[in-house]
Amino acid sequence: MKEYVSIIQVDSEELERVFDDLHKAEETIKDCYNKLRDMGIVRIEEKGSADSGN
Repeated sequence: MKEYVSIIQVDSEELERVFDDLHKAEETIKDCYNKLRDMGIVRIEEKGSADSGN
């Protein structure tokens, strides 16, 4: 039986930049939801809260 090996090389600096971009995107999304909440367009609740209808 033949054995195969996979090697994945990742540039740690590039990976760090990707994770930094993801973090910035997450913050942007949170800011947008907060703006929508402040405008009365969306309501953010815990799952199973009394007013959610669940």
